[in-house]
Amino acid sequence: MKMFSFIFSVIAFLGIGSYIVLDFPDLKDSNGLIYFLLLFVLVLMSLTGIFLNMPFFHRSSSNKR
Repeated sequence: MKMFSFIFSVIAFLGIGSYIVLDFPDLKDSNGLIYFLLLFVLVLMSLTGIFLNMPFFHRSSSNKR
């Protein structure tokens, strides 16, 4: 389950990154600012998912020794 969560977080991070690069909102407009803040919150959520599931890989690699 942690592997699925990690993969989903990485895919979400890459997808959100592409939206920020390809469709950067106009920050002078309130709609653009709200859109950018929502994307920023999604980036933070996906990074949190990546960091929380990263120790799973360190534990599994250290158990193989």
